[in-house]
Amino acid sequence: MTFLLETSNALSGLSTDSKVVLLALAVIFVMFVIVWRRLNTIQKLTESKSASPKAKFEQAPSPVPTSSGEDEDEIAAVIAAAICAAEAENPTMRFRAVSFKRIH
Repeated sequence: MTFLLETSNALSGLSTDSKVVLLALAVIFVMFVIVWRRLNTIQKLTESKSASPKAKFEQAPSPVPTSSGEDEDEIAAVIAAAICAAEAENPTMRFRAVSFKRIH
């Protein structure tokens, strides 16, 4: 290590302490890159294992026409219950309702 610090032309103007600090930062950066790549590999492996058994949902029956005076809170509760039921069947699935709009 002393040989590297003494013969480096690019770092010749720096003190020995500064060279040690720069070397330590470089080692830490390399270790972070190694850990990051391993975590990405693990993530890809777990995603491929969980993606292979696809969840099979039964097709819902066709919607029944409802009366125009139905309460909007009840509709929102039914939609929220359907989302919770779907997430309970497949915990890796995420769903976010952005807005509810009446279309008729």
